[in-house]
Amino acid sequence: MLGLEAQSVQNGILDLRQVQDDFSEVKLDGDWFFYWNELVSAENTNFSKARLVKFPQLWNHMEETGYSAEGYATYQLKVLIDPDRKYAIYTPAVYNAYHFYINNELITSNGVVGETEDTTSPHWIQFVEPIERGILRDTNVFTLQISNFRHSRGGPIDSIVFGKKSALLAYRNYLFTIDALLTGALIMGGLFFLGLFLFGRNHKSILYFSLFCMAFSYYIFGSGNYIMHWLFPEIPWIITIKLEYATLYLVCILFAKYTYHSYPLDAPRQGDKIIVGVCLFFLVITIILPPAVFTRFNQYFLIFIFGGIALGFYIYLTALLNKRIGAVYAFISASMILVVLTLKNLHQFEIVDLPLFVLPAGYMVFFFLQSVTTSQQVALSWRRAKENAEASLQVKSDFLSTMSHEIRTPMNAVIGLTHHLLDSHPRNDQKSTLDILKFSSENLLRLINDVLDYSKLESGNLILEESLVDLKSLGNNLVDGFATIAEEKKSQVIFKYDPELPTMFLGDGGRLTQVLSNLLNNAIKFTTEGKVTLSMTQEERQPEGIFIRFAVEDTGIGISNNDKGKIFEKFNQANTSITRKYGGTGLGLAITKKILELQNVKIQLISELGKGSTFYFTQYFKIAKGFRKEVVRPSILMDPLKDKRVLLVEDNSVNVMVARRFLEKWHCAIDVAENGLEALNQFEEDKYDLILMDLQMPEMDGYEATRQLRARGAVLPIIALTAAALSDVEKNILEAGLDDFVVKPFHPDHLYQKLIKYMVEK
Repeated sequence: MLGLEAQSVQNGILDLRQVQDDFSEVKLDGDWFFYWNELVSAENTNFSKARLVKFPQLWNHMEETGYSAEGYATYQLKVLIDPDRKYAIYTPAVYNAYHFYINNELITSNGVVGETEDTTSPHWIQFVEPIERGILRDTNVFTLQISNFRHSRGGPIDSIVFGKKSALLAYRNYLFTIDALLTGALIMGGLFFLGLFLFGRNHKSILYFSLFCMAFSYYIFGSGNYIMHWLFPEIPWIITIKLEYATLYLVCILFAKYTYHSYPLDAPRQGDKIIVGVCLFFLVITIILPPAVFTRFNQYFLIFIFGGIALGFYIYLTALLNKRIGAVYAFISASMILVVLTLKNLHQFEIVDLPLFVLPAGYMVFFFLQSVTTSQQVALSWRRAKENAEASLQVKSDFLSTMSHEIRTPMNAVIGLTHHLLDSHPRNDQKSTLDILKFSSENLLRLINDVLDYSKLESGNLILEESLVDLKSLGNNLVDGFATIAEEKKSQVIFKYDPELPTMFLGDGGRLTQVLSNLLNNAIKFTTEGKVTLSMTQEERQPEGIFIRFAVEDTGIGISNNDKGKIFEKFNQANTSITRKYGGTGLGLAITKKILELQNVKIQLISELGKGSTFYFTQYFKIAKGFRKEVVRPSILMDPLKDKRVLLVEDNSVNVMVARRFLEKWHCAIDVAENGLEALNQFEEDKYDLILMDLQMPEMDGYEATRQLRARGAVLPIIALTAAALSDVEKNILEAGLDDFVVKPFHPDHLYQKLIKYMVEK
C-alpha cells in the first residue's frame, strides 16, 4: 500500500505513541482479539475470553469460525496514541454489514449488524471519517462488529487504515482515481469501436470488443473498490451484488465471442459455445437465486474460467504461429490477463497479498494491447475494402473500355459512311434520309459518351488540364455548332461576350466546352420558338486572373421548385413525361455538376415553370499574359493532303473501309497493316508522313508497336485511332509516345484537321 508506514499490530495492541511528526497513516493489520458469534461493545470487553486471530482474514479460512462464512463476530484492538493529535479512520467496503467503534463511539457503519439474517442488512461502501476531539484517549479500544448471512464469503478481507485525514483521503482518492481512469478509458474505447462497427466496419469482432469494454467498465466501477456504491449509496445491495456477478459472466461471454470472431481459423470448434453455455448457466442462477447461493457457485466458475483463459491463450498462440494480423499483441495481452487473474484469485483465496496497482495496471495493459489488435484488424479490413473497391473499379473500367470499343466500332462505320454518302452529292430525298440517319447515330453516340463520362467522374479518373483557351472563339464555335439544332426547334442561339474580358486564358478548355455544350444542348432541347443565350461576363478582376460568370439562359418550359433538386441527379429528369417527350439519359447535368465540382465550382439555377431557366456558375481563369494569338492562314494549296503517305494500322475491315474512303477522298497515299507486328515490318522512316494507329489489335497492340517504333528512332507523327473514351487511355497514349488521338467514331472534319496539323502545318 503506497505511503503506509510499516507499523504492526502484535498481540492485539498497536503502540503509536512514539511516531514522528511526519506520521501519515498505518494499516491496522496483525493480531486482533476475536469473539465469534458475539457482538461485544467496549463497555463489556473481556479480552480474556477473546482469541487472537489474524486481521484481515475471511471466516471461511478460520478454524475459530468452524470455516463458516455465515455468522457474526467482534474484533477488538488496543491502540496507544497521543490523543492531542488529529486522526481519521478509513474503513473499506466488505462482503458484510459492519459497525466500527472507538471507545464505544460509533465512527462508521455499513448496513445493519444483527445476530440473524432477518436483523442483518448488508451494504458496501468505503468511508474516510475524521475522529472528533474527545473520543480518543491514551489507551483506546477499536471495536469492529461484523455480521454476514447473505454472502458465501464472510469476514474482513481488506485493511482498515488509521492516520491523518488528508493522507487517508489521498489514499482513497488514489484507489478511486485508478478505477475511474480505467472505467473512463474502457467506456471511451468501447464507444469508439462501437462507432467503427456502426459506421461502416460491420465486423462482429469489433462489436463484441466494444461491448466487452463497456461491460468490463461496469465491472471495474461496480466491484473492487465499489466506486458506484460510494457515488450512489441508496442503490439496494441486492441489485448491486447481482449486477456485479452478472457482469462478470457477461464479460466472459463477450470476450469468448470476440476471440472466436477475431481468429476463427485458429480456434477449436465448439469451444466458444461451451464457454457461452457455462457463463449463461451462471448468469441465470445469479438472476434467480439468492446471493448466499450464487456466490458460493462462483468459486467453481473461477476454476472454470482458468480453462477459458487457457483456451484463449492457445488460440492467440496458434494465431501468432500462423502470423495472423495483430496476433503478437493479442498473445501478450492474453498472457498478461492470465497472470493478473491468477494473482487476483490467489488474493481472494488469501494466498498472496496483492499490491493495489497490480490489477488496474494489468487490466490497462490488457485492454491497450487488445485495442491495438482490434485496430490492426480494422485497418486490415479497410485496406482490403479499399483493394476490393479498387479492383471493382478496375473491372468496371475495363468493362466500359471494352464495351466502348465494341460499341464505337460499328458506330464508326455507321457515322463514317453516313458522312461519306452525304459528301457524295445525294438526291434531295436521299439527303433527307441520310440527315435523319446522321442525327440518330450522333444522338446515340452522345448517349454513349454521357454514360462513359459519368463513369470517369465517379471513379475519379477524369484529369483536368491547363492549356491556352480562347474563350471568345470557344463561345462562337459552340453557338455556331448548335445553330442548326436550334433552327430545327425554330429557336435562335445568341452569344454575348463581355468586351472588358481578354480573349486568351489558361484553363481546361475541353472540360469547359463539355460543360457549356451540355447546358446549351439542354436549353435548346426544352426551348421551342424561343431564344437561348450563352454569356460570359467579368465579375472580379485580379492581378493574375479573372472570375468569369458563365450563363446559359433560355425561354423554354422552365423547372418547378419541387423538381430543381432532382435534375442534377444521375439518370434523373424533372419528371418521366419529360423523358418520354424530349428523350435523353438524364446524365448531362449530373456530368456538368461533377466536372465543375472537381474544380471547386458550384453550378446554380434560376427558373420558373413556363418562363424559362438560367444555369450559371462563376469560375476563375488565369490570364494568358504575353501571348500573341496565332493567325491561322489558309493553305495556299487547294489539295493540301495530296500524295501524303499514311500507314493505316487497323485490324477491323469495316474501320479500314471507312478510313480509306476519306483518306482517298483527300488524295492521300495509303498502306494498311492489320496489327502492330505488320506495321513494324512495313515501316521505313522515309516511306510515310504519318501513321494512324489503332490501339486494340491482335498480335501486337498500338501501344507496344509505337514504343518499338520510337525505340527504332521513328520521329514521324503517330496518331491513335481509339474506340475507348476513358481518361486513362489519354494518359497511356502520351506515355507510349503517340502524338495525338482521334476517337472513333470520328467526324471527318476532325480527322482532316489532325492530318493538316501534323502533315501540313508542321
